[in-house]
Amino acid sequence: MELTINKLAMELTIDKLKESRSYLKIRQTDLKKATGLSQNTISRLERNMRLHIPIEYLKYLQLRGIDIAAILNDNVTAEDFRRNPKNINLSLRADLSAANIRIKKLEDVVNNYSENIQDLRGQVGELQKKLDSRNPESKKGEQAG
Repeated sequence: MELTINKLAMELTIDKLKESRSYLKIRQTDLKKATGLSQNTISRLERNMRLHIPIEYLKYLQLRGIDIAAILNDNVTAEDFRRNPKNINLSLRADLSAANIRIKKLEDVVNNYSENIQDLRGQVGELQKKLDSRNPESKKGEQAG
């Protein structure tokens, strides 16, 4: 089985690399000094003229808090990434969304549970009233006791 790289997916990855550099407010020359990569390599990469992303580039971004998994994850859009490239959960949320899996906030679950309990208590109270109205003897027995 041959593995091929989708050109659009690669363009998306490159867009997110450029967004990362922009977010960190660094120029290609700054990246060159920090990583030891040539400016030509960085420029060719950011113009999608280079297939492989140097590990030095990724490591530099990671050390500055950029979510590398989100850069490489095709389920993370450039727009989502642009909003917060340091969001470590971005990649996970994108994968869950792509798989149509929704995780509820614990607070929402607890609130829903509490509302259900209140509803059940109300229903129990109504049933008790109906039982009491159908069986007046039980009230007399309780009052006599």
